[in-house]
Amino acid sequence: MSETKDSGDRRRKASVNKHGGKKNTKMCGECGLTIKDSDKAVSCDVCEVWFHIECEKLPEKVNNFMQDEEAEGVLMWYCSHCKKGCAKLHKYIKIIEQQQVEQMTRQNELEGKVNQQRIYSTRT
Repeated sequence: MSETKDSGDRRRKASVNKHGGKKNTKMCGECGLTIKDSDKAVSCDVCEVWFHIECEKLPEKVNNFMQDEEAEGVLMWYCSHCKKGCAKLHKYIKIIEQQQVEQMTRQNELEGKVNQQRIYSTRT
């Protein structure tokens, strides 16, 4: 558990300089080392921090596929830290969607009853 917290602390240090602005050099959010142009690295689509693919255990084939022009803008990649938060968010979205369907069904039932009452009241 403390490992995730430490990773988060390094992530913030790696992406922001002491004045609160973005650093010109990219540093890995996991190991804290500078990411060189020759390194294979990926940026998290949530926190926008860069990671060596080795540090995030991202297979090279997956990284190559993500770099493909056709995949750009379609695929999203989340670092291990953000992935946990995104999983929770997706879970809550599914619950809300299910509740919305139930509420819409209930609303339709009530509208049907109101219409039946209107028809009944116009007949009498």
